[in-house]
Amino acid sequence: MKLAKDDVKPAEENAKPEADDVKKEAVVVGKKAEEEKVSVQPEEKTDAEINDFKISYIKRRRTLNVQFVIRNTGPSRISGHAIVVLKSDKVRRSRWVTLPPVKLTSGKPSGEEIGKTFSISNFKTLKFSAKKQRSPKRFKTAAVFIFAETGKLMLKKDFPIEMD
Repeated sequence: MKLAKDDVKPAEENAKPEADDVKKEAVVVGKKAEEEKVSVQPEEKTDAEINDFKISYIKRRRTLNVQFVIRNTGPSRISGHAIVVLKSDKVRRSRWVTLPPVKLTSGKPSGEEIGKTFSISNFKTLKFSAKKQRSPKRFKTAAVFIFAETGKLMLKKDFPIEMD
């Protein structure tokens, strides 16, 4: 039986919201709950941030230099280690460069091998250097991995490599 627009019963206006309406409200409430949950559980949200990524190459010394600033955005001190992976789709994984040298599993460091360590309240510039390297122009991306002292991945951020 079809009802015209004007045939809507007044009882339906005061009826309970449908399941879809309840879900929409739950999503909004859920977002607020997630924000509170994240602040309570720092292992789900990282307090680390990476800025000022720079890469350079000294041709006559065949030395590759990478540096970036790791910044603590949380209220308490953070510690861990960092690993940089220079990669490209055109270069085999076995030829990717890791700073410091670590083994890669499926193109990523496991976190078990220690990279460049840090312990910060505010920020620190981390510097990496690799000798006897060819020009990094063959790489398109630098992936920075930040691990907690436990080996758990805190942050991964990719940077495009643009060499002159």
